[in-house]
Amino acid sequence: MGYQEVFESNALLRKIYGTSLTGYSTEMMMLDYVLGKLVDTEDMNKAKLLRAKFNLVGEPDTSGTVTTYTVYYGMSADDSLSNGGDLSSLNSVINSAINAEVPIIGTSEYIYFATPVSLGSILKLQDGNDFTVYNRNATSGPFQLTQATVVVGGVSILYNIYRTHIPTQVQPQQNYDIIF
Repeated sequence: MGYQEVFESNALLRKIYGTSLTGYSTEMMMLDYVLGKLVDTEDMNKAKLLRAKFNLVGEPDTSGTVTTYTVYYGMSADDSLSNGGDLSSLNSVINSAINAEVPIIGTSEYIYFATPVSLGSILKLQDGNDFTVYNRNATSGPFQLTQATVVVGGVSILYNIYRTHIPTQVQPQQNYDIIF
């Protein structure tokens, strides 16, 4: 990175974060700078995933707070989870409004994905074969969508809960893509 690029990035970062950069790591600031310069959606998603890999999830607000969300996924024989049951029996990942890849494996169970309503609805879900198993714009499909209030860390949060209509089998393990 040349002198001019460093100068521009520092100016841009100060504009984004204000005059005080206290509380922001160099990695976060540089990744945010890169994100701001990207226009290609695929590259932007890769940069966001890199940002998440560094645990730099969420978007900082003016107070410097980083907002993160708990996304639940996995398989369960319990069909009541779509009504706001105890989602802690599923796997979870702390995430922000970015695409994610999660492992799914099980037999004779429902597949679940649960995301806070504040993230918006999932655009599509793809299985390990890149087959779209859920599309927000489809009128039917193997997943049903419900909304329920879930308690996360003592706070009640409204979640979108996606569940297969019938128990299914995923063997061997497949990585599902959650695409917002």
